[in-house]
Amino acid sequence: TDVSLGGPQNATDLARIDGMSQSARVVAMGEATHGTHELLSLRNRIFQSLVAHGVTAIALETGFQDALAVDTYLQSPNGGDPPDSIVRAMVAYSNDGRGRGRTENRELLRWMHAYNTAHPTQRLHFYGFDLSGRAARGGFPKAARTVSAALEYVRRVDPAEARRLSDQLGTRLGGFRSRSYAVADRDYDRLSAEERQ
Repeated sequence: TDVSLGGPQNATDLARIDGMSQSARVVAMGEATHGTHELLSLRNRIFQSLVAHGVTAIALETGFQDALAVDTYLQSPNGGDPPDSIVRAMVAYSNDGRGRGRTENRELLRWMHAYNTAHPTQRLHFYGFDLSGRAARGGFPKAARTVSAALEYVRRVDPAEARRLSDQLGTRLGGFRSRSYAVADRDYDRLSAEERQ
């Protein structure tokens, strides 16, 4: 699409990055701080430029399972603004109650969805390369979502193994419940260190 992320571009401001990345299969970027507007805006523009050169996916520091929900949104035919739940799932560290980076993340998702609508044979994908369910305060109070998704897959391919795993987990899975990354969860906090492990 002709939509530009992060403001107007000129023909040369990303030329050096384009030149360095043309033959790369993976392009990695770091950031000095989480949620800084300028860095996220630049990330969006660089990704848009890379897509013009054939890149088809972006992977961010978010949970693997959380990223599946984001990618499902990107592959859906329904347009419109990404739901808040999808924007929050996009990057775990933006769930600190301060909304850091949500505007830029929403812009990136909006652009990726529009791109997928306009290019149905070369769709963009979103991946997470972090552990799902981790909270800023430590521990994994949202791990149940990831474990439940894995068990659901095992149920489809090997029901007997899924029953064995469910029996092994017992009631502990119920303790891994949380409504927010930022809010302490009493059920999770009641688990012993051994149960959490």
